[in-house]
Amino acid sequence: MQKSSYMCVAFAAVFLAACEPKSPEKPAAAPGVPSLSVSPKALQPDVAKQWVNAVKNHPTADGSTVEQVLHYAQSSRAKVFKYKALSGEDDIGYSGATGEPSAVSITYWIGSKRDAQSSYVDLGYDMTPGGAVVLPGAGATPAVLALEAGRQAFVKWIDEAYENDCRDASTKKFVC
Repeated sequence: MQKSSYMCVAFAAVFLAACEPKSPEKPAAAPGVPSLSVSPKALQPDVAKQWVNAVKNHPTADGSTVEQVLHYAQSSRAKVFKYKALSGEDDIGYSGATGEPSAVSITYWIGSKRDAQSSYVDLGYDMTPGGAVVLPGAGATPAVLALEAGRQAFVKWIDEAYENDCRDASTKKFVC
């Protein structure tokens, strides 16, 4: 799933393209997504940074932190993977049902075209109201499951995603 550089609404551990410019007002619904009746309740900046730090420092299966896995992947696959460093400014996802902050979203790109419209939003972690990372379950996206597995698994997933998402089936050329 791709997004613009906007604040997005998280719903049921899936990041939807129900986005709007970076402001805590009521999100506009994306095509095919029902309109939301509640406005997001923005976290205080210091709390948002605590949530982001919890995700950055969350350990993966190989002992690396999420931030270390992302950095390793970007370094080892610089031509096909890039992520936006987590800052807490526009990384917080909100529940579409309640407007409560509920997740930290990781913006990334697969391929060499890296404009705002080609970023992905299927990578992130649900959070408890107290700011603890919720471990992903079996229903998590393949990106999250690969990230949770550590450096090598995440790089392998990037390679597969690049092949599947960027190779044109008819011409066999990479298009992104």
